Amino acid sequence: EFIISILNNMYQKILIYWSTQHMGVLHEESLGILNLNGHHEFTLSGSKLFSFKLDTIFGNFRQKIKIHPVIPKRKKPWLIGFIQSLFGYNKSP
Repeated sequence: EFIISILNNMYQKILIYWSTQHMGVLHEESLGILNLNGHHEFTLSGSKLFSFKLDTIFGNFRQKIKIHPVIPKRKKPWLIGFIQSLFGYNKSP
């Protein structure tokens, strides 16, 4: 079994950590063979799929993770939205 944590900040930099206590070979399709304890940092520009495979004497374990970029929603300033709601004006941007 291995653990993957994903951290995301406002710049869409992603840091993936993994760790396993099993003996074996850890492989990710785009990153190649990996240390059993490690990390990978990258800047997300679009959806990214990671496909991890851990080969051990007890069998093979697979984990797929898909990461999507966060797209901020455009929000109306609170006061403008409040005034528009008072007068029944609801024009989409």
